[in-house]
Amino acid sequence: MPSSSRIPTRRTNRHNDLAGVQLRSLCDALALQDSYPEYLLLQRFLFGAWGERARPTIRSVPYPSLIGDDHSPYEYSVAFTKREVELRLLLEAQAARPTLLANHRAALELNGRLAEVFPINLSRFNAVADLFFPSEPRGAFSLWHAVSLRKARPPKFKVYMNPQSRGREEATEVVYEALRRLGLAGSVNVLREEVAHRGSQHDEINYFSLDLSNAPSARVKVYFCHHRATAADLERSFAASPLHQAGDVAGFCADMVGHTGPFNRKPITSCFSFTEGSERPRAATFHLPIAHYAPNDQAIAARIAAFMRKHELDADRYAHLVARFTRRPLTAGAGVQSYASFRRDPAEGMLLTAYLSPELFRAPVENTNHSQTFDLVHPLIAAGGRVSA
Repeated sequence: MPSSSRIPTRRTNRHNDLAGVQLRSLCDALALQDSYPEYLLLQRFLFGAWGERARPTIRSVPYPSLIGDDHSPYEYSVAFTKREVELRLLLEAQAARPTLLANHRAALELNGRLAEVFPINLSRFNAVADLFFPSEPRGAFSLWHAVSLRKARPPKFKVYMNPQSRGREEATEVVYEALRRLGLAGSVNVLREEVAHRGSQHDEINYFSLDLSNAPSARVKVYFCHHRATAADLERSFAASPLHQAGDVAGFCADMVGHTGPFNRKPITSCFSFTEGSERPRAATFHLPIAHYAPNDQAIAARIAAFMRKHELDADRYAHLVARFTRRPLTAGAGVQSYASFRRDPAEGMLLTAYLSPELFRAPVENTNHSQTFDLVHPLIAAGGRVSA
């Protein structure tokens, strides 16, 4: 872990202050109080210099990050299984003057700092980096970082790259070539013929992720944005995973939003993860942008809690978590809980993840008619997706 001498600790109106309070609320709710000092140092280390900057106002977003629906450059998520919880942080490194290229350079610098302090492995990242980082990148982002935290275990790091950095039309071949280089050529046909069965215009590749490890269990993950999809479309895609159980997708949609599509507001996102030695996905994750399909966060919390009780997950801890994390009434709008996702894990069974926004750059808007929830600052966000640990 980074030492406290390398990380500023003074309290001012900076990103680090709000994020520190939010992290504390999460640790308290998840019985991770003893880990909080360590996690706080890690969070500040990951934020780096921009964590010490004054937080902008809602009307002065410095750069429209795709991470948050309101362009917040970081978010938290919490994954629940029957046995334990996992706390995660996703962030986009911010340059002194954020732009697509400047943030890319800041993210590469973060790679270097991580390698100095933690036993990460960048060999797979280096093997495919030229595919994702052209000299004149396009798209909404270049490189994100995430960390997964479990009690009494070392942190696990991963990166997310933009397959559309050379243009949307090249994204599919960029990812397929990356899979070939990483020894996963057999997975290409699975993705092309089974997952993206409606074609790349409808099942669009939008993220590519790597665990920063060279262990056999290290994952390569491919994300799709499914435009105007129904649960039946996605059941067919998810059948590519040996762990998928027929009816899972339709049941989750019905529990969360009361229908099975088509999803014509913000699209559903999926993630298919692969590991060494298998062309079939190790797991498949379904990401529902629930804030765009619910009237407010109170309704979202009730739906997620009911799903968790059905699957014998700790709904009471989840409810406590939301109450501790939220800085406003849950009835004031939808947005604190941006996504809900599920997947079946080979070791832990059903896994439910709630995604939590710091809401840096928006005021909540009541979504009384279930129409678009957000006053969007930038059009890039309309086609955004979600990433998972």
